[in-house]
Amino acid sequence: MLLALVLYGLSKLYAYYHTGSNLDIYDKESVLFLDAPATIKWMKDDSEITGEFSKYLRKEIGQVYAKACQTKNLSEYHNSDLGLSDYFTEDLLEKVKYSRSKNNTSIHSEVLTHNLQLHFISFDKQIISFSDWGRISTHKIIQSDYGHSYTDTSDYKVLMILEDGDWKISHLHKM
Repeated sequence: MLLALVLYGLSKLYAYYHTGSNLDIYDKESVLFLDAPATIKWMKDDSEITGEFSKYLRKEIGQVYAKACQTKNLSEYHNSDLGLSDYFTEDLLEKVKYSRSKNNTSIHSEVLTHNLQLHFISFDKQIISFSDWGRISTHKIIQSDYGHSYTDTSDYKVLMILEDGDWKISHLHKM
């Protein structure tokens, strides 16, 4: 009985010290999501919007969109596909991968604000279209011994779809 308790204790101790030992880079760098979360503000919807758009759904879509932007930036920084398939459809995923830097350039981007305006939501609430007006983001580009940083304010049109229970960005167009 004593031997069983000792083995059980040792196995718990072993499991405790080995959890998280094989985390991938996405999990290790996920603290970037906590450093400076983007401010999400919903503006007044288009006048043609009919039906109800719940606060819960609005909050969920805003959070998924902000995490998609952060994941894209993290993937760009590490020049890999870190979690992109969780937030982008297959068609858009290829375009996002293609836009990454192919040389020794390191790009660190951070989105500070999202000003979202709803344009369309389907009756079954599985397709949504909105704009991100005046999205403010900072970019630091480092190549060898040269560095450059700038702030960008751009407008985006976004189409998101509900695919297998998860919201994914289907189209992202910078205006």
